[in-house]
Amino acid sequence: MTTVSVGIVTTDRLHGEGLIRILSSDDSIGVRTRWYGRYSPEGVRAQPTDVLLVDYRIERVLDFCQEVACGVGPAILLIFAPVNEDVFCSALSAGVRGLLAPDARPDDLTKAVHVLARGEIWASRQAIVAWVERIVRASRPTTGVTAALRARLSGRELEVFEHAVLGMGNKELAGRLGISEATVKVHLTHIFQKLGVQGRGQLAAAAHALSSSVQTPRNLDGVAP
Repeated sequence: MTTVSVGIVTTDRLHGEGLIRILSSDDSIGVRTRWYGRYSPEGVRAQPTDVLLVDYRIERVLDFCQEVACGVGPAILLIFAPVNEDVFCSALSAGVRGLLAPDARPDDLTKAVHVLARGEIWASRQAIVAWVERIVRASRPTTGVTAALRARLSGRELEVFEHAVLGMGNKELAGRLGISEATVKVHLTHIFQKLGVQGRGQLAAAAHALSSSVQTPRNLDGVAP
C-alpha cells in the first residue's frame, strides 16, 4: 500500500525513468508526478507530494527549491548533487531537506525518501554538524537562533545542546562542562522532550527549523515582506 507520494523534477528523461524503476521496488512509495524539462514552482506546488526529487543540474536549482518550499511545500531531496558542506548549507537555506550524491546506491534513494517523509534530514553526519556549527557560531553575537532556543531551554540545556550538535559524546561533553555523564543524559532527555526530537540526529533538524523561523522578518500585518 502506497504511503509516501513522490514527484520528480529533472531535465533528463532517462534518469527520471531510472529513478521511477528504483522507487517502484518499494511498495510503500508511489511516484505521483514527474516533470522532464518543463516545470515551474507553481506547477509543482499545484500537484502536492510528500517528497520531491529535484535534479541538482537544473537551471537555478536552489532558487527553484526555495520557491517550491515556501509555505507548506514537499520535502525536497536534491539528487545528483555534490555532497559537500558548502552545497549542503546553501541547500538547507533554500528549504532542501536532503542531498543524494550521483554515486548513491539505489537503496539510499528509497531510504532517503522515507527519512524526508518523516520530517527528518538526509545527509552525512559531518555535513549536518557543519551546518549546525555555522548556525551556533553565527548566532552567538546576535539574537537569532540562540534567542529562539533560550525561549525553550534553560541556560545549561542550551550549553549541552550546542556541544551535542557538534558531535561530542556524553563523556567528552561532561568533561567540557564539568558535570557528570548522568547529568548530561538528564539534560539531553529534557532537550529532546522540549524540542520534540528523538535522539541527537534530529537535533540538527530542530536547529534548522528554528533558524528558518527567526530568519524571515514579518511586518505589522503578519505577512513576510
